[in-house]
Amino acid sequence: MYCVMCGAQNPDYGKFCHKCGERLAGPQGSNSSVVATPPPPPSPPRQPPVPIAPNPERLDIKPKTARNVVLLVLGCSLFTVAGFYLMSMGEPQNIAVGLLCILFFGGGGLIMIPKLLRRKVSMVLTREGMEQITPYGNAHVRWSDVEKVGMVSIFANKMVGIRLRNYDAYVHSMSPEMTEFLRKTLPYMKLIARATSMLSLPEACKLWSQLEGSADPKEGLKAFGKVGSYVEALLWSRQQYGYDVLFAWQDRDRSAEALLDLLQSYCAGA
Repeated sequence: MYCVMCGAQNPDYGKFCHKCGERLAGPQGSNSSVVATPPPPPSPPRQPPVPIAPNPERLDIKPKTARNVVLLVLGCSLFTVAGFYLMSMGEPQNIAVGLLCILFFGGGGLIMIPKLLRRKVSMVLTREGMEQITPYGNAHVRWSDVEKVGMVSIFANKMVGIRLRNYDAYVHSMSPEMTEFLRKTLPYMKLIARATSMLSLPEACKLWSQLEGSADPKEGLKAFGKVGSYVEALLWSRQQYGYDVLFAWQDRDRSAEALLDLLQSYCAGA
């Protein structure tokens, strides 16, 4: 008996082909063909991958103003209570810190409420960059100037940070109101962090070309007035947190993780 599948000769009494293993059909001694195994059902057609929608040409980030105001009032109240508690201890250091909590974080925070209510958009994202809109002024970040986008946690508050390759274009784009605000708040930030040092001179000169050739970075920054104070604030932020520009809860309309992914996608698409 011959197997019609592979052609091998098998004994008449065989039921299976000794070479390919196919069943030999029919009565013993017959040369009938084997019964072929039915083919498997066809596989379903492969679906093409779903294309990822590109980022929109313009995207406005609109923070939740009412929620932010409520959180700000609660935060200011807590800082004020903590400030009075520290002052009640009677120690000079605690009195100084308590007074700072009351004036800067308590009353100073409440001053921000009208500005937060007027700010409907915190940032505008485009294919070229981001317009940063703060309660105290505006600035523009070009995606080509962004070295890194990441996240940092400050007192359990997740903040999205941007690290710049250099400050030239960013500083040139900032409004006078922003430079004035950071000029006033920089001493308080230093006091809170107990930080009086700056980055090394090579790093400072690398980040802002106006400092090139300066023997003393602090004196060089003072020569630029408000703009120098703003650059020092950027350097201070980088030294403390690793990022130059930070976005907190009052700047977001989504979670910190979602905003991080969004900014990274815009940077990758630039």
